[in-house]
Amino acid sequence: MVGKLRVAPPQLYELSRLLNFQSLDELRHYTKTRNRWGTERMFPVGIRCLDGAIRVLPGDSLYPEQPDLIGTAPPIDSCSKLTVDQCMMQYPHHHRIVLKSDSNRPVIKIWHKPPLTV
Repeated sequence: MVGKLRVAPPQLYELSRLLNFQSLDELRHYTKTRNRWGTERMFPVGIRCLDGAIRVLPGDSLYPEQPDLIGTAPPIDSCSKLTVDQCMMQYPHHHRIVLKSDSNRPVIKIWHKPPLTV
């Protein structure tokens, strides 16, 4: 695996958001401006689909009002009988990472810089 690095989705999400900035000054300006909206917990919740999985984040249609932080609640099965694409269409407010064998596609909500792909 020379020349390749596999990064887990949460870190990939944050690292690829940094690609939006050409300099540290740009990043600094963005963070000062973005700061007025505060922060929120970015706890991903897993959703299984027929052909992959989705990790939803706050603001997504599928994100639970009270996410299970310790893993005792039953899994969310809203999309268990749907493909990823069907689930994307049925639940339209997206802030998620889509995990399929052919790609990892982050889908981001407003007021955040989206991850860029290279």
